[in-house]
Amino acid sequence: MRINDPGHPGARTRKISRRSWLAGVAGNSLARPADRSHARLRMGCIVVWIVALPIAAILGLLIAGDGLHTAAEQARDRTPTTAVLVADAPKVTLTANGTPVIASSDVAARWRAVDGSARTGVVSANTGAAAGSTVAIWINQAGQPVDQPESSGAAVGMGLAVGGGSWLALGALLLLTLRLSVRALDRRRRADWERDWERVAPIWLRQE
Repeated sequence: MRINDPGHPGARTRKISRRSWLAGVAGNSLARPADRSHARLRMGCIVVWIVALPIAAILGLLIAGDGLHTAAEQARDRTPTTAVLVADAPKVTLTANGTPVIASSDVAARWRAVDGSARTGVVSANTGAAAGSTVAIWINQAGQPVDQPESSGAAVGMGLAVGGGSWLALGALLLLTLRLSVRALDRRRRADWERDWERVAPIWLRQE
């Protein structure tokens, strides 16, 4: 008879092994309290991780939605424009091996607001930029320089990162907790085995 036959003892053994992995030692009269605790802990970790999945998904959706709302508000309030430097940026410095160090610094510049009025102030420009060169900037409705608006892709990515990352982090924490608990349970099982052996060993030795 082939071992794949459902009635074959080997097939039944594999089926029982798979079921015992999920159900632990339920119904096993030989199982010790440590074995039952191990099974309950294992099933508890699995259930917690599964239940946490929709919670993590909701958290990710909330963060993504908030980010999309912020990105939309910034896109309405901020406008790209060009600023003209009215002073030279600091000179480029070189490293010991002669490699130029490119950095940003605040430089005086002028630009026009959304209503066309002239504005002056400081903008971020690369070192070595000369007066009269242009720099792309973003301004708000008042004509003041602001950061570039957040993108919708970044908002969605943040939601996915937070939601998925928190779920995976919980899984890692549950796995670590399970492994540490199993070590403690293994020590308890060994102690139980040694105690049982000390009780039955004299009886066996007298029978020999």
